[in-house]
Amino acid sequence: FLSCSVAMSVRPAGHGSAVTPERPPQWCASPNLASAKVGGKILFATNEWFARAENLLNPAEPISRFGTFTDHGQWMDGWESARKRIQGHDWCIIRLGVPGSIAGFEVNTAFFTGNYAPKISIQAASLTREDEPYKLQDWKSEQGLVADEDDLEQAARLKSEQWTTILPKTPLRPGYADSCKHFFACPSTQVWTHLRVNIFPDGGVARLRVHGNVQRTIEPGKLINLLAIENGGLPLAWSDVHYGHPKFLINPGRGVNMGDGWETARKPDRPDVLQVDSQGHLLQPGSEWCVLQCGVPGVAQKVEIDTLHFKGNYPESVVVEGLVAPPQKRSLEGMSERQVAQLGTWKTVLKRTKLRPHERRIFQLDSQVAVTHIRLSIFPDGGVSRLRVWGQAKPELWIKGSQL
Repeated sequence: FLSCSVAMSVRPAGHGSAVTPERPPQWCASPNLASAKVGGKILFATNEWFARAENLLNPAEPISRFGTFTDHGQWMDGWESARKRIQGHDWCIIRLGVPGSIAGFEVNTAFFTGNYAPKISIQAASLTREDEPYKLQDWKSEQGLVADEDDLEQAARLKSEQWTTILPKTPLRPGYADSCKHFFACPSTQVWTHLRVNIFPDGGVARLRVHGNVQRTIEPGKLINLLAIENGGLPLAWSDVHYGHPKFLINPGRGVNMGDGWETARKPDRPDVLQVDSQGHLLQPGSEWCVLQCGVPGVAQKVEIDTLHFKGNYPESVVVEGLVAPPQKRSLEGMSERQVAQLGTWKTVLKRTKLRPHERRIFQLDSQVAVTHIRLSIFPDGGVSRLRVWGQAKPELWIKGSQL
């Protein structure tokens, strides 16, 4: 399999001039509200002849299986409709995994070189589940599917053609390595739940990422996972992301493999011969760490640490700390150590505790700590699949943090 950065996707001679790849804007550090990982779902598509619309929401990077054919044609990792031979254009309806305000769209046409959609536009609405026709709630994205009259009638009940346009009709480029990624800022600050994605007139798009800010009402005092991405949690800073980013720590569910977790490189300055102290902890200088911002601040009551899939590379032990501070903006590069130090004084949530491989553990806390931010330190290095901090929601802590 090939990713969109490999040689096979380089523009062949005679296929137009090379372009300078766009740099991802800072809003790409915001969560992907449409990701299938957080519950994003296709409710309708006019045509999925060559490839399923649900591929748009896959959090993984697109791949190529050049030369692999199905009954419907070349296998493609994205949404691709048939060549249109009737009036109109193709479109699909997406229910966002979590409601939120949208900062921008990342549209990827990777590997769609002679079959990419020439133009795209996006409309949005704020709906409840009750507004969705029942048949659309059970929509199954399927290769070779073409919407019939009943499907179109059900979709028409949403009146999606009247939804607010938040991305006007915009040209796309072919899916070569130097041109496949597009970034479109969204000026809207309204909270949206559903999108209509229009392609003109037909063709393929590999991925759609909808970056924005989670907007969800949480009942004060309710026991929730304060760090969950679906509650607005964010990774802010990290010491090392050699094999995996800490953003995976706050994903829902359990990790699907080692790539679905935070993993650091081995420390190159580790001792030649390892020793342990009286507690059984490794006597090795240093640790790796990451800082996460709670989506909803609260009072921590229990901590869940999952090393699923990390069997020969789990951390020997961990420390979890917390503090109360103002909300911070996330950046692609992460906060510096100096900026992290300026957040305030960290309090111990979970003292240094040994871990085991490929195991989920839940620790009831002896004392409850108010937190808006969490720092996870792993000794000496390694990988963790998930971190969850369960506690009572206390939204007023943001106000307290801003007064510190």
